[in-house]
Amino acid sequence: MQAFIAAKEGKTESRSNWPRLWAFAIAVLVGLNAAAATAATPFSVSVHFSRADAEHPWKEDLTGPSGKPVYVLTLLPDYAIGHYLVGAMLVLLKVGGQGDDVNLLAPANGHGMQPYVFNALDLRGGIDKSLFGPVRRMNVPEAGLTVTVTLKDVKVSVAPHKTPPGISQFPEIAKMWPAYPQLDDLRFDLLVEPLPGGSESVRSKRAERSDLRGAQDGPNSVRRSR
Repeated sequence: MQAFIAAKEGKTESRSNWPRLWAFAIAVLVGLNAAAATAATPFSVSVHFSRADAEHPWKEDLTGPSGKPVYVLTLLPDYAIGHYLVGAMLVLLKVGGQGDDVNLLAPANGHGMQPYVFNALDLRGGIDKSLFGPVRRMNVPEAGLTVTVTLKDVKVSVAPHKTPPGISQFPEIAKMWPAYPQLDDLRFDLLVEPLPGGSESVRSKRAERSDLRGAQDGPNSVRRSR
């Protein structure tokens, strides 16, 4: 009799779990549909950036399966004091995101020079001698994308420019600053394609970025790059 009651209770408990299982299955399907809706269509393009036209930077919408923009890529000028163009930054943002969203090309725990930054000093010796070489491949797990930049041509020059206040506190930078180059011209091919293995959980990536956003306010912020 006890065995019968236990078996009956077990069946009842099993049936009581069905609503939770259905809720979980629905949540998974909703997540998959959301990920599909925000997946960008692969594309390739040749990009030209010029100091003479830096105030009108290149910009490209990445569209989803519905044909609507889901992400936007922009090549922003990077100025030092005195409007001295020391480089450019490739920025990837989700359409509809807040103005202070971080650049999705920036790794969550990245420090130092990054492949989405095209710095005149780094490129002064030519593309092949730059830190990342001619090909820069950036994985974007949150968007399920891989962005590949293949540098084709770059021109830099040195022009008279102002000295930033307080630079004397950094002797190495102060020593090189008079000869610091500006970015005159940059050409590269850009390829956007699906990330091998698919995208990671958007929820976990957002949580990770949210935690870091409160702890850091470094050069990976779009707010600063603007």
